[in-house]
Amino acid sequence: MISRETIRNNVLDTVKDSIWEVGRINLVGVRGHKSGREVENDPDLYNDTIYLVEPTGVIHAFTASVDPGIVKNPNPKGIAKLVRGQYLFRKGLHKSKNPALRQAEKVKIYRIDPKTRETLLIEVGWYGINIHSAGWGQHVGDWSHGCQVVHGSQWDEFWALIDESGQDKLHYTLLERIHEGQADQVVHGGTRPGRGNDHHSVPRNKV
Repeated sequence: MISRETIRNNVLDTVKDSIWEVGRINLVGVRGHKSGREVENDPDLYNDTIYLVEPTGVIHAFTASVDPGIVKNPNPKGIAKLVRGQYLFRKGLHKSKNPALRQAEKVKIYRIDPKTRETLLIEVGWYGINIHSAGWGQHVGDWSHGCQVVHGSQWDEFWALIDESGQDKLHYTLLERIHEGQADQVVHGGTRPGRGNDHHSVPRNKV
């Protein structure tokens, strides 16, 4: 199982100017990573993971897609795909009705061809890239046109942790892969245990 130190070190070592926030929730998405291991990043599947690391050090792993699904009406410029990096999000609503973490600063995206998935161009700006609930099925589809989506079966647990934290703004770091380190206990979405109290803090770093 992946450890909190491994997640933290991957964030600080691979993303320029990234931070790890002590005493706050840290969110980390990993592309092509499921059940604690690297997998094929096939399109339109929930084959990614969003880790939520509590201030106590408890790690929760949520089944997710950090890539766009196969959508019915793609943007003519290409579908948005978030570029590896660290971005600021804040609590709000997705499509003015559903709880979500909304884009709180400019993000960098690839515009990819909806059929070949090849990169067409790179842009920076405001695109409504949110972190929100997806459906309960096997395929991502229109649930994501670039948003970071948690599988519907695990969303309530994910959002409860966000709500309980009292944080209005959170940093979210997206990684292309994760380099393994020492093991630690990971709580997978849908199997939430009692809360730990083993406080673990690290200095704020920049690389």
